[in-house]
Amino acid sequence: MNLKTLTTTALALTASFLLLGCQETEQDLIGDAQHCLDHTTMGQAEGCLSKIEGLTSSQSYVIRCAASFIDEGLTDPAKLSDALNQVSDGNSNSIGLLQALAFKNATRAQTMFERCSASNQKGLLLISGVSKMATDILNLTTGSTGISVDADGNLNISDDPNEIAEAIEDLLLAGGSSLEVVGTTLQVVYNGSCKSGSQANKDICGELDTALASVDLEDPAAIGNAILDYWKNNN
Repeated sequence: MNLKTLTTTALALTASFLLLGCQETEQDLIGDAQHCLDHTTMGQAEGCLSKIEGLTSSQSYVIRCAASFIDEGLTDPAKLSDALNQVSDGNSNSIGLLQALAFKNATRAQTMFERCSASNQKGLLLISGVSKMATDILNLTTGSTGISVDADGNLNISDDPNEIAEAIEDLLLAGGSSLEVVGTTLQVVYNGSCKSGSQANKDICGELDTALASVDLEDPAAIGNAILDYWKNNN
């Protein structure tokens, strides 16, 4: 091999090492996205996800799941802790938990649920499922409860749990395909968070065990009817 060939080869190898050294690993990208989320605010979190575009790992979906909750404004630690306490230590106030976790927009709630489910984290699946069901319950009953919807499809909801309590009653009266919407989500959540291996949360899963004890778990409408009836009569 002559001097020219050796020089060309050396330069090519050097360039390759330099390029590899400059490439960020997946952990670097996820860390960058997490840092971005730590310093972002409601409505701005989606911009942080460009840092992990194309990644499909569980960790990347944890970041996407978190971004959905941040953009919805559901990140106040005190509020989230209080919401979870509604169904812990013998309490049975799922209505309060549902109202606290409801999204204002059903499309955003669907995206959130898909992201959290893809994280393969039982806890995120459970919380995102409760959040999606709460959103769907409110969204499906706007005609009867009087909850208004703006031009962008956002629900005008408050922190008052009476809103979702009324919506649950109306949904039970309406029956039909609306029950299947709630039941289909719960079917995924219950099987993934409570029935497979260790339970994500013993208090929430315990309520679901009771509500669904005599229900055909292959029937989404029956599942939806059972959980709504349980929430109506045990809060």
